[in-house]
Amino acid sequence: GNLVLPVEPPLPSDPATDKQAQEQPLNLADLEMQIGRIDALIQLIFVRWQGNFVYAIQWERPWFSLAWLAFMMVWCVLLWQWSLAILAVIFLKNSFDIWRGRRFCSQTDGLQGGIEPLPPGFFSGLIAESAGEFTARSATATPGTLSPDRQVFTDVLVPQDLVVWEAERRIVFASFSADYLADGLDLPVWTDDRGQGCMGPRSVVLHADRRFRYQWKVVVNESTDENGWQYAFAFTEGAEWRRTWDNFQTWVRRRQHHGRCVGPIEDPPSTAIGEAPPVEQERMRRLSSDFDGGEGGGGATMREVTLSENELFSQYIKLYLSIRNDVDFVVGQIEKYKNLFTWKDETVTTIIIVILIAVLVLFLYIPTRFVFAFFVGLTFYVGELVGLRKRSNRALFLDELSKWSSSVSGMPLNWQGGDDCSKLEEKGITRLRLRDWCNRKYKTHLNLRTVGDCGSLAVLADIVVFASNEFEKNPRRYRAWHSDFYTNFLDHVPSDAAEHDASTLVYKLPAGVSLPSAA
Repeated sequence: GNLVLPVEPPLPSDPATDKQAQEQPLNLADLEMQIGRIDALIQLIFVRWQGNFVYAIQWERPWFSLAWLAFMMVWCVLLWQWSLAILAVIFLKNSFDIWRGRRFCSQTDGLQGGIEPLPPGFFSGLIAESAGEFTARSATATPGTLSPDRQVFTDVLVPQDLVVWEAERRIVFASFSADYLADGLDLPVWTDDRGQGCMGPRSVVLHADRRFRYQWKVVVNESTDENGWQYAFAFTEGAEWRRTWDNFQTWVRRRQHHGRCVGPIEDPPSTAIGEAPPVEQERMRRLSSDFDGGEGGGGATMREVTLSENELFSQYIKLYLSIRNDVDFVVGQIEKYKNLFTWKDETVTTIIIVILIAVLVLFLYIPTRFVFAFFVGLTFYVGELVGLRKRSNRALFLDELSKWSSSVSGMPLNWQGGDDCSKLEEKGITRLRLRDWCNRKYKTHLNLRTVGDCGSLAVLADIVVFASNEFEKNPRRYRAWHSDFYTNFLDHVPSDAAEHDASTLVYKLPAGVSLPSAA
């Protein structure tokens, strides 16, 4: 016989190249970039598109959902022959909205200036501030002078924005804590932008015999981790600050708190200059517990989850494995649907054939547009049931948040889902304290970046409900064959996983497409 080789034989490997590839250090930045690309696609498909669809069918806004339901019914029943034209109009509208949004962003790019670096000294080269709502305000700020947009208030001497740094150290076999800072070797727990010791963030600051209210926010950007921390070996002039910590090279960390003055506080006539009334003093004491141990906030400050580079890499591996498991589940479902008609299980395929014959006879008398209209109505009905449970859990969260924020601020508060998260800051409750309360109350592991990205309290509530096991989220399943007939039937349909597993007896080698057929 003749020896026939494959058309495309594998290229010989170079031992030197293979050894060099194995000895190449881990490029965490490249791995993070690839994970970020995957995450961007997932966010677009499963968060934005699916989120918009779910928002409509779960009746978050009844009139909006009712309008979509009426439109879909009219489309299915009366405008079925114009389906391609309707789809084209929908795609054109979305494309126009994207173009308009890009044009608006290009026009406003020039309004967002950069942040000038801090003055040279012990803390030269600190984090460049990028908190969104503070960027425009402090883009042209210079230490020792008022911002341009505040010079018009010279009659009340409005102070400039404040920057306070928080410092912590860790020791062997222990996590980071301010208790481990060494006097004379490390910085104080709280320092200003010149490296001098100062008080921590305060909601009320005395300036020129007047009291001003401040809003504080932890700066979280691309130079920090998810909670705003930067890590280094020691607090030195030439320290190399990084966004992840290493077991051997990082022993200290720092975090920037940015304070924005929101306006003066008017004192009652009977109050001495610069002295707060008793009610305000009690409120200030409660709010100041943000940074001194949490009195009035429900316990001591929680330890934040800090990830090293190896742990961050392990998280990426877990993310990859979860994506692989999702792909395996989707492929398994597709294989099951395929095997419904391939007689892999004769009983299952026989049942499907009988159902198809019955459906064929039925659809000879029922127009297709009415079938689609029925499934559209069914989708909105199921979405309403899921939305009711979702809104119930959201109401429970907002009720607990209202009680907690009322006890902290000393005033009655009643939050709604449409309220912006910045309203909490107006009451003196920072994002840091809000995150700690969510993690403590609902046993979650939220970070500051996640909490800071929440625009409304409804978004925050949905994130907490999703991440916590303290809520009843899944509907009760009854142990009966008719409770979930479709899923129970699909469980009896085999997939093709065993045929691709070399350890099974039914393993099938892939067809040798490059080899000639045997004579």
